[in-house]
Amino acid sequence: MSAFTIDEVTTAAGLHALAGEWAALSDAAPAGPFGIPAVALAWWDHLGRGRPLVVTARDGAGRLVGLAPLHERRIAGLDVVRWLGFGLGAVGEVLTRPGVDDVSDAIWQHLSGSSRRVLQLVEYRHGGEGLDELRRSTAWQVSAELRDACPVVDGRGHADVASFLAEPGRRKLRQNLARYDRQAERDDAALTVEVHTTAEAIEGVLGDLTVVHDRAEEAHPRLHFLADPWRPFTVDALRRCAAEGRAAAFIVRLGGRPVGLHVVLTTGATAYAWLARYDPSASAYAPGHIMLRAVVGWAIEQGFPTLDLQLGDDPYKLRWSSSTYDTVGVLAAAPGRLARGRVQLRALDAAHAAKARLRR
Repeated sequence: MSAFTIDEVTTAAGLHALAGEWAALSDAAPAGPFGIPAVALAWWDHLGRGRPLVVTARDGAGRLVGLAPLHERRIAGLDVVRWLGFGLGAVGEVLTRPGVDDVSDAIWQHLSGSSRRVLQLVEYRHGGEGLDELRRSTAWQVSAELRDACPVVDGRGHADVASFLAEPGRRKLRQNLARYDRQAERDDAALTVEVHTTAEAIEGVLGDLTVVHDRAEEAHPRLHFLADPWRPFTVDALRRCAAEGRAAAFIVRLGGRPVGLHVVLTTGATAYAWLARYDPSASAYAPGHIMLRAVVGWAIEQGFPTLDLQLGDDPYKLRWSSSTYDTVGVLAAAPGRLARGRVQLRALDAAHAAKARLRR
């Protein structure tokens, strides 16, 4: 018998009622942006489909000690369970209170009650809480494949960004930054970086953030978080995080014109780079690197020893990173049913890809 009381939160009202406890747990346990209720709930309210399936674990005193931020949709006869934030680069793991063991085992055991249920957990942080427990579970048949990499900046032991850049392995980066600064000086280019951390200030620069995103998307279409259908979610998540003191919006300006943006969300001891785009017309001054210099300095000064640059091992990220971690795509089903689930989901993915090509 489990030492924990396991429950499911399956309504929007239930999610919002849980938000306070969930936020406290996300500060104690590793949690990416979609492990923060301010972001996860905004995603559900604006983009969620199916039903919430947030699984909670409480100890004998009723204290929330574990939480799996999930949702469930009926697809092709299967009940497919995914992270909240699926499709927007949500890197997930089970949130557990430090020092409390066996929580993830109890959550996975609880979820194994239905033979039609398939776990499609993309992206799962490799080494993240609950992954090893899921792979060892006799209630699930599991497959996992490497998906992506997330660079991480380690600012521990540094008082400021200058100290960080003085590390022996940063020589090339120091030289490049000096070259960009000299280029701006020669061109008499007024290059400045602003940081906005209050709800009012971030609200005031939403227009500038949108302008930068528009210009970036025109040159390199990717995923426009500040255009429909994603804009209502993005703006709502930013407002909620800013109200809780969890957001910082950086803007690089060239002669007063916004040419770069970097939005950082924080939880516990980690700052997460959530959105980052720049206007290609300013590429001569490397606004991405100029921004990261400001972001890394801010994170160190604010007491966040870790800056997680999130999905994508782009060269500019790797120049700043101290290490990386991988993400994996996990597919799990009841023993003997994994192959069928994989075939059905791959067929569904192929159909979605075909529809996307037709729209383009």
